[in-house]
Amino acid sequence: MQVFPFAEQFGQVRVIDSAYFPVPRVMTCVRTSGLVAWADGLPPPAGGGIGDERVATERAQGDTASRHFSGEAVPMPTFKSNGFEIHYVVEGSGPSIVLVHGFASSLKGNWRATGVIDALIASGRQVIALDCRGHGESEKPHDPDDYSGTKMPDDVSGLMDYLEISSADLMGYSMGGGIAASLLVRHPNRFRTVILGGVGDAVLSGGRGRAGSDAIAKGLEAPDAGSVTDAVARSFRVFAESSGNDLLALAAIQRSTRGGFDPARLGVAICPVMVIVGEQDTLIGSADTLAATIPGAWYVKVPGDHITALNGPVYRNEVVAFLERASPVRV
Repeated sequence: MQVFPFAEQFGQVRVIDSAYFPVPRVMTCVRTSGLVAWADGLPPPAGGGIGDERVATERAQGDTASRHFSGEAVPMPTFKSNGFEIHYVVEGSGPSIVLVHGFASSLKGNWRATGVIDALIASGRQVIALDCRGHGESEKPHDPDDYSGTKMPDDVSGLMDYLEISSADLMGYSMGGGIAASLLVRHPNRFRTVILGGVGDAVLSGGRGRAGSDAIAKGLEAPDAGSVTDAVARSFRVFAESSGNDLLALAAIQRSTRGGFDPARLGVAICPVMVIVGEQDTLIGSADTLAATIPGAWYVKVPGDHITALNGPVYRNEVVAFLERASPVRV
């Protein structure tokens, strides 16, 4: 048995190309005396899944073990997607659900701080969440072309490939909801269910439009928030600064030409879909037409606006209830 004081999660762990184990193997993670241990021969957690923490990536160096045992900071799990480092987490055990956060947020901001990750794990699911390119702990290019077309959705499907996840549930919020819509249309057989959170009817017409996106980009590039005259752009600037974002990376996202999928194909979705929005969400407007377009969509309005809808227990409870009905955990 090897004991690693830096580990904090539970579950099955795939160790690849590490200083500890030269041969790839799957082990099981257990807590012992305040530490976490991985031991051969222990049964995997109920529900299967790939595990909670990928302790060694292709970036692992020969001195990894000494750094772990000395208590030094260990690189967070990442993978390369079209040349860019994308940070992700895998936590819990059971059927996998992939989470995609919103613009100027992160996996911590949208999913961990709001209790969504904890609620999903408590319901018996394995959570896979990533920081989208340009956000959080992922790489942040400043060239709009690095975000164009389907590159951001491709990071999500690429992470599933990297983790060898053939199918999963999927939830996106705001920008992440648009990414989830792209994945639903382009890879319909990879998802058991899809939850489109914080998106409205504009998804059907390709999003905010060039003028709106350029105004937000200018607001992010401005010397300070006080000099931004457009009210929507100023709100984005204030929010982005409060979250410690790279403003030029976010501006590049707004200046990019994203899309690359036919929104009309949402009308022939083959998996159960949930549309969930805040009752006071004036940023996205109505989602009535979007919900009506998707066959059998579960349409829910929860208390809150675009930012606060995620914070309360109603959002979490509605998501868990939808998943229990449409993608139940098999015991």
